[in-house]
Amino acid sequence: MNKKLFLTYLIYFITLTCFVVLRMLAGLGIFGGISNPWVRSIISTGLIQIVIMTLLPFLLYMLFFRKKPKEILSETGFKKVSYKTVLISIGIGILLFLVNLAIATFFSAILSLFGYSSPVISDSASSGMEINNFWLLILEIVIVSVAPAICEEFMHRGVLLKNVAASKGYKYAIIISSLMFGFMHLNIEQFFYASILGLVIGFVASISESIYPAMILHFINNFLNVYFSYAKGKNLIGSNFYDVVNSIISSGSVLFSLISVTLILILLIVGMGYLIVALFKETRVKKINKAIINVQRELIDETKEVNSKQLMENFQEYILPHIENTYKEKSVLFPINEEANPKQNRSFTTNIFLYASIILGIIITLFTFFWGIV
Repeated sequence: MNKKLFLTYLIYFITLTCFVVLRMLAGLGIFGGISNPWVRSIISTGLIQIVIMTLLPFLLYMLFFRKKPKEILSETGFKKVSYKTVLISIGIGILLFLVNLAIATFFSAILSLFGYSSPVISDSASSGMEINNFWLLILEIVIVSVAPAICEEFMHRGVLLKNVAASKGYKYAIIISSLMFGFMHLNIEQFFYASILGLVIGFVASISESIYPAMILHFINNFLNVYFSYAKGKNLIGSNFYDVVNSIISSGSVLFSLISVTLILILLIVGMGYLIVALFKETRVKKINKAIINVQRELIDETKEVNSKQLMENFQEYILPHIENTYKEKSVLFPINEEANPKQNRSFTTNIFLYASIILGIIITLFTFFWGIV
């Protein structure tokens, strides 16, 4: 049994279970006694995001792995990034929001074919909220955009992805973390696009070796949705954004709409791919180049009697190809971990809490689907 994987999955299962219980209690009216919808939302967000998604797994991590807070932050990807990485991540986040909007629209149309309509929980913590001034907009951004970007990313791209990648490799870890990210929304309508969103976020977090780009992407996706909804009511820049999107989707014939959406989606994906390559160059490639330069300097320091030009020629001929081949074999996109092997650690005991989390997510997600068609 792989103890690290077992404990990681256990942490996630405990966190997910607490999250499901709180959401169920909210649906049953646990916050119904609080008349102010903003107070309900603040309390709900504090319990879900700060307590359940952050403090609970953080404390469990300390307890199970005997780690200090600084060690946990380092192991979960809290590493500095350059300002260029921040700007590139913002650009990826904007394009990802648009791509995700198209994906969400597509899956909503598919679900509607089965007679599905999103159920309304009138007693939920966020019901009755209305953004009618700037300060409430700021509060909504904190509740909907900032808190989930930090807390949910810590749980999924920090604890889950990083620890699973250490044993099973990044490709496997990205899939698992994105799948659980989709299930965590506990909603059939959100599951599909949240999982795809999680794939991109996980990929970005992996190639950058930092959780900050992931948080930026998550924040931008939620923030733009909040802003455009607010702008529509206040007639600000972008107030007609969703109207334009709807007109593109519903204008003309079905074939014309399909072609238009497909072409726009292709352009967005190409643009996002270009920025991801730029992010890759700014993070992974720079790190590899820095490592190569450090090796060169060490060789020069240790062999001062050798001519620098000759040393460089030997370096390029013998050392550089070996480094390139090593990264090619292990996939240059992700950090190398010689111990990671997706074919190992398949024992039922190791993965029991992963299976339990998946089953719980499937049950709740399917329940929301059947509830929506009843």
